[in-house]
Amino acid sequence: MSVCTDLCGGSGGAARRPIRLIRAIADSVTTLHAESDREQCRITMSTALVVDDDSDTRSLVRLILETEGYAVVEAAHGEEALGLIGPNPLPDVIVTDLAMPILNGVALIERLESEPRTAAIPIVVVSASDEARALQTSGRVDAVVRKPFDATALSECIRGLASTSLSQPSRPNVG
Repeated sequence: MSVCTDLCGGSGGAARRPIRLIRAIADSVTTLHAESDREQCRITMSTALVVDDDSDTRSLVRLILETEGYAVVEAAHGEEALGLIGPNPLPDVIVTDLAMPILNGVALIERLESEPRTAAIPIVVVSASDEARALQTSGRVDAVVRKPFDATALSECIRGLASTSLSQPSRPNVG
């Protein structure tokens, strides 16, 4: 008599029941692990602050960043961005335009640089302004994406910035 026959009390189809049961248990464990992994991703998800006075641009950037796995917070100008940063945990990256009312992108960058708490946050400028390249060359921002921008280019920029920030220290505080 085989071990399966002894355990199952018979032969043929009955012998397959333990195998089905083991597969069902294995599938359940795999599902639990997958759900746990998804929950862990939600807990450790990076946050991006998108600052632009154009709501359509903010929505597009939000969509791109959410596709990359970021939780996104939006602000219509620099002053609103600073208000969001103040009482809350810091974003992992800030994506900002330069030409905005109330507090423009350059002034926002200056304010972020002047505060030790925010000085090391990576900054990506998305702008048509020639001033954007000068900010990157001077080391004041981490990357520049020219408007009008390609979604793939922005996505690759953010992905590259994320992998660089894991392997290198943040840009120096330039104040």
